[in-house]
Amino acid sequence: MNKQELIEYARLYYPYARNTNWIKWFAETAPLKAQRTLNILKKYKNKSSKLLDCGCGIGFQLFYLSNYYKHSIGVDVDPYAVKTAKKQFKKLNKKVLIKQYDGKRLPFPDRTFDLITSLEVWEHAINPQVMLKEIARVLKPDGIIFITTANRLWPIEPHYKLPFLSYLPPSVSDWYVHRMKKAQYYHDIRLPTYPQFKKSVEEFFIVADITIDSIIDYKNLKLGKERGFLVIVAAKPLSFLRNHRNIPIIYKLSVIIEKLLSYCLLGWFFIGRIKQ
Repeated sequence: MNKQELIEYARLYYPYARNTNWIKWFAETAPLKAQRTLNILKKYKNKSSKLLDCGCGIGFQLFYLSNYYKHSIGVDVDPYAVKTAKKQFKKLNKKVLIKQYDGKRLPFPDRTFDLITSLEVWEHAINPQVMLKEIARVLKPDGIIFITTANRLWPIEPHYKLPFLSYLPPSVSDWYVHRMKKAQYYHDIRLPTYPQFKKSVEEFFIVADITIDSIIDYKNLKLGKERGFLVIVAAKPLSFLRNHRNIPIIYKLSVIIEKLLSYCLLGWFFIGRIKQ
């Protein structure tokens, strides 16, 4: 997509697109995010894999993923999102099956997919455990889930870019986003802390947290361009500690720092595999 097409796509993301700065941010970072996601997935599954984008929204990430994974399907619970995604894909001459589902049972048989993505969906799900249970059901025994979400404790809330929004109780956060003319309410977004997210995904999957690995590999993943200077600053000392883990004191220090850092990051990247 060219820049104008990206801007037009961004304008469809209601209510975030009420903010012109958000549209500009999306046009600059969304392609980087999509490419980063694809680069990660390529390490685990080849292009012949059957992919499900669970919670595909209006389809931007799915559009990019389906350029590599030809056997791709998208699902979402939101009728507007599904309708908009189909309309955009037709406009962009992209043939990908996109379905609406009821948020309770995915419309696929057991063990259908090699790869499932759930990208910043956890915080929007009414019941994340129902979603994860269904993902586990339709994932093949050797398949993987790539699931991401943002951190409730990050000072600048990632959806509306408002300071400390996610720290507030629902009634106050609703007033805040309405007062700032960002949205009518906020209570439908429930960002987790690191322990909450990890415990949730581990109920159904063996989890590998690849967030720190991705920060260290920021050059190949273009994570510095996507998430800014802090990623570059953090990558060098983390890489040094990883490379010197054969020294016992550095190993202990590395484990402690990475554990503490996990609680403070903007968000997390998890690879999940079915529990045998």
